[in-house]
Amino acid sequence: MPLREDDPHVARIVERLDGLPLALEMAAAQLHTIGLEDLADVLDERLTVLRSPRRSGHERHRDIRSLLEWSESRLTARQAATLAALAVFAGPVTAADINAVLGRPDAADDVRELAERSLVTVDITSTPTRFSLLHVVRMHAAERLRDAGRADELAERHARWFLSVARDADAQLRTPDEERGAQRIESVFGELRAAQWWARSHDVDLAAALCAHLHLYAHSRLVDEPLQWAEQLCATRDG
Repeated sequence: MPLREDDPHVARIVERLDGLPLALEMAAAQLHTIGLEDLADVLDERLTVLRSPRRSGHERHRDIRSLLEWSESRLTARQAATLAALAVFAGPVTAADINAVLGRPDAADDVRELAERSLVTVDITSTPTRFSLLHVVRMHAAERLRDAGRADELAERHARWFLSVARDADAQLRTPDEERGAQRIESVFGELRAAQWWARSHDVDLAAALCAHLHLYAHSRLVDEPLQWAEQLCATRDG
């Protein structure tokens, strides 16, 4: 059955693989043994299903994992550790965010070097510049972060940093410069969501503080999600 561009499962697969031609070719090759929806579900969790249909060619092009491992092998130990640590971020973040969460004033320098190797994407159209990982790279980096035993540590550092971001932005909302405060919250909303998700399971006080500092933003900008977080948190505490 031919694939349709407007099929939602096709859209999920393309999004998960960031439109990378090699990854899409590998995904298409699996469709004779796995359904489209099942493939989209699998790609949410792991990369091992992606293998090249070509029997010839360099070994590093046989599957996505091999390609990423080859790229990783060309990094210094510090660069590799930085790449793994970037998996803690949900989306594009600034150099200041990276330095704060990774706990090194020069961490963003490593990130720029990773960008030169096409392992990090850079958005120079935003001010300040923002850095992020493609989904397939983030999945690999997350595995490395778990293997290093640093996932919990960095998740906590991430949550505490973005709580401070929310606190500062909330204060700014109460000044004539409120628009800039709202923009800061909007620019890292994915990070705030990730922080809330982590805090609900690990630090309820932090989760509550995050809701409190997003309360004015939620009401003034008609954004329901932070209010829903607060309701869910109250229900959990009452239960």
